[in-house]
Amino acid sequence: MSDSIEIYPWLKDAWQKLDHYLASGRIPHALMIHGAVGLGKGNMAEMYAQKLLCRNPNTFACGKCPSCHLLQAGSHPDFKVLEPEESGKAIKIDSVRKLIADLELKSHFEGYRVVLLKHAEMMNLNSANALLKTLEEPVERTVMILVTEKAHQLPATILSRCQKLLIQSPRHSNASAWLKSRLPDADVRMLLSAADNSPLRALELNASDLIKQRQYSFDRFMSVMQGQEDPIGVAETWNSEDVEQKISWIQSWVLDLMRLNAAPETDQIKNPDVAKTLRLLAYKISPEALSGFWSALLETRKSLSGQANRQLVLEEMLIKASRLVVQSQQ
Repeated sequence: MSDSIEIYPWLKDAWQKLDHYLASGRIPHALMIHGAVGLGKGNMAEMYAQKLLCRNPNTFACGKCPSCHLLQAGSHPDFKVLEPEESGKAIKIDSVRKLIADLELKSHFEGYRVVLLKHAEMMNLNSANALLKTLEEPVERTVMILVTEKAHQLPATILSRCQKLLIQSPRHSNASAWLKSRLPDADVRMLLSAADNSPLRALELNASDLIKQRQYSFDRFMSVMQGQEDPIGVAETWNSEDVEQKISWIQSWVLDLMRLNAAPETDQIKNPDVAKTLRLLAYKISPEALSGFWSALLETRKSLSGQANRQLVLEEMLIKASRLVVQSQQ
């Protein structure tokens, strides 16, 4: 469990809502906390689980009672975590069945029992169906907290039985101020643009080599668009890397191209560090071509989340990118 007691500024409204559920005694039996990556949803869900199980809660869990000590030791009998066994793998039906069997046993204490379901979107159809009965016929004083960044990938039957709590990204100015207070010497604007305005993701980027990877990906994507590099070769390389991250970056760059295409002098773009290159390219592409490519990107992301051949999906997307300038000049 997390030992942090910080509620990030952009989570305060959500935390107050969770607090209200507890104070009023009307805690949803199934609560879905969802939103973009890098906002601290999982951390807040753990803190709420701690508070629900605490014997003497105040603003947060007391950290001193027997229940808190058991949580800190990772051995609280009334707290269960369900998550993929490996990153990127599905949550297996056997794991869900074991959880259901555990919930049929009597609670060890007189308080709540809490289940924290991380990466809920990773349930396959079988595991989701197995969980459904528990959601339809909830066990008394049992709270199930589902955390996900991709609520749209969950079956409608699961979604309809959860009380949803959407975590909104902070305003850019607020995110920038918060990040600047922690990284006073960093290029905060560039970090936030690379992190889709997610402050915690920006912190991770600053401590990793993803900024360099992003620049390298940008250079290769620009080379493909300008006919300087083979799209099939780039697709082959990218297929062995973090494809979803690259598609997210490309979407951000294309949105900026669309903004610059419509208003060449605007400074309202998300990627100021590559603005010069994007400005030079924007006027070479028609609005219709950019709009069509944006639709293709949405289809690409959808296909990559399914069972499609990733290599072929990437090839098709990059081939379309390589034709943008040519098509616009015809």
